[in-house]
Amino acid sequence: MKTIWKYSLQVTDEINLQMPQGATILDCQDQGNEVVLWAMVDSGAPLQIRRFRFFGTGQIIPLNNPEMSFLATVQLRNVHLVFHLFELI
Repeated sequence: MKTIWKYSLQVTDEINLQMPQGATILDCQDQGNEVVLWAMVDSGAPLQIRRFRFFGTGQIIPLNNPEMSFLATVQLRNVHLVFHLFELI
């Protein structure tokens, strides 16, 4: 059955999330005092690990990173910082 799940994220160099296979990332935003990611999932699908990484505005992106796919820009209102979320493929 398809449903939307919400994941709380830590703003760190690399994030590993256990998600149902085939999950579609919908958005990532600042909500209250945390950063959250929403994904449409098939709740009956087997789980898999997906890897993500935040980069701050102006931060150097190392050339040795695996291929990445941009997902969202997150503006942290309480601390006036902006981060960009990528999925590591």
